[in-house]
Amino acid sequence: MGWRIRNDRACCRFGPSGFYAVHGNPKYPKRTSPSVIDDWAAQLTGWLRADSHRPKRDRRTARFMFEAIREQGYAGSYGRVSSFVRRWRERHAEAPRKKADHLVFAGNKIERFESSDAGS
Repeated sequence: MGWRIRNDRACCRFGPSGFYAVHGNPKYPKRTSPSVIDDWAAQLTGWLRADSHRPKRDRRTARFMFEAIREQGYAGSYGRVSSFVRRWRERHAEAPRKKADHLVFAGNKIERFESSDAGS
């Protein structure tokens, strides 16, 4: 009798692996949890977008952004701000720029060859 019940429920003596072999793996919805930084994401994104056109030395640092939004009422930690900035910069990384990296002397002239190779 016990074997018949297990068989009717599509279980087998191999445990859950047999059940999943018959029914497939369960599908769970993607978990989303609100973050403390969600309220400030628009402001941080605006700053990062504006700074993306500036030279590196003139850009706002994550520490500066953290201090600025903390004065406006942000109650989260610096780690959340820095990870947001890091993820944003990774997603919006610019393509490698062309740079003159080879100088060839041909007689009395110096010729430059442009290269888009970021590694050299």
